[in-house]
Amino acid sequence: MESLKVPSIEESIGSNMEALRKNLGISQAELGRRLASYLGNPWSRQAVSAAVRGGRAFTAVELIAIAAELNTTIPQLLQSSESIELPGARIMKPEHLAAVLVYDNDSLEARLRLLQALTILERSYKDISNRAAAQSLVIASAKAAVGSQEDAQLLSPDEDSVYMSAYMGGLRHIVDEWSQAAATQPKRKLRNLRQKEDQDNG
Repeated sequence: MESLKVPSIEESIGSNMEALRKNLGISQAELGRRLASYLGNPWSRQAVSAAVRGGRAFTAVELIAIAAELNTTIPQLLQSSESIELPGARIMKPEHLAAVLVYDNDSLEARLRLLQALTILERSYKDISNRAAAQSLVIASAKAAVGSQEDAQLLSPDEDSVYMSAYMGGLRHIVDEWSQAAATQPKRKLRNLRQKEDQDNG
């Protein structure tokens, strides 16, 4: 029984490229013309056809141009739902490719959690600013009533500094945790996937 052919990375990119092109409703010839503004020269319809069939290797600048024109990202252009074959005959599984591209659900969820936390902190900061503005009015009234700047200082403890210190401390804590997770989790995941793939490839 003949084994199923594993697509190359070029074929995978070409398949994604063709699906995105069709989704935008533009012809291969039109896509080729639009690439000229990025690459200096247009691609012929034949060149685009060869690319979507996986018949050419892509340069870095070509990937940038194609992704930009198709309203996508390079990781999305390179992602694959099936294993792909690399030039050295190595078979790379979808989860390994996704980890290399940092295009996995774990990273996405972590980014969403960070955004949610920063949104909460932003609201806290606005609350702090409102309190500071209200405090300034009270202090100004107190200064006017006391009539002495030295006496007024007794009425204005530096609460702004306390609030801001707490805010910045919380922000630093979140950023530090995110940085540590971003530095270790992908590397550990890649190492485990690489070890498993080494075993599968013999």
